[in-house]
Amino acid sequence: RGGWVSDTWPPPHTGCSLGSCSFLFHKMAIYDLPAMINFVLQKTGQKQLYYVGYSQGATIAFIAFSSMPELAQKIKTFFALAPVVTMKHAKSPVLKMSFLLNGKPDILGKGNVTAYLHPLLLQILLGKTDPCANLLFLLGGFNEKNLNMVRSQQDLEAHEWVSQMVLMSLQEKPPYYQLEKMPVPTAVWSGGEDWVADQRDILLLLPRIARLISYVHITDWNHWDFIWGLDGPGHLYSCIVAMVKGSQ
Repeated sequence: RGGWVSDTWPPPHTGCSLGSCSFLFHKMAIYDLPAMINFVLQKTGQKQLYYVGYSQGATIAFIAFSSMPELAQKIKTFFALAPVVTMKHAKSPVLKMSFLLNGKPDILGKGNVTAYLHPLLLQILLGKTDPCANLLFLLGGFNEKNLNMVRSQQDLEAHEWVSQMVLMSLQEKPPYYQLEKMPVPTAVWSGGEDWVADQRDILLLLPRIARLISYVHITDWNHWDFIWGLDGPGHLYSCIVAMVKGSQ
């Protein structure tokens, strides 16, 4: 499992100033992802692997696999879960407010405006039954019945990248990558209550995928249900396992 964490809180050993350490998706796609894939292939002795990308992980994969044919040849199937390539129709109010105030969607940063926004959001949310859950829903869409409400605090803290998975440019047009050249067989999933990867944006992406092998839309899923949804094994994970077994 690979993961990227990025915000305006640079680690002390980097020597970066605030704002200069933002992670660029292009660099993650061109340098980080190939390093991860090559490491796994070297350790396992395999020539190809299956890649499951969620949100930012799917975005980076689209960039990498369409830009580097030699890397794409190492991917047997690409499973894209709630991929974010354009955010023209994203509905998350927190995401949009942060972008308008900060000039970028920085929810966990420490800019002056964001520092004001944090307590304001908390005051709004504290009137709800569960402020933490509602903050997640404001980011990614509502589906409380599918959220496991008994997770420990440690489990939640292990995912402090929650805002960085939605650190997209809020651009109205897709990035200038030739996704049509991506030769990897690709399966895509989207959620009907997803406020980050809106289905309308997914539908703009699908015609650009040359080897689209499957598209599944789960009507009541939000952005977090792909990783935290209680019905994930039945709706998603078992399907991926079946597709992997079927391609062997």
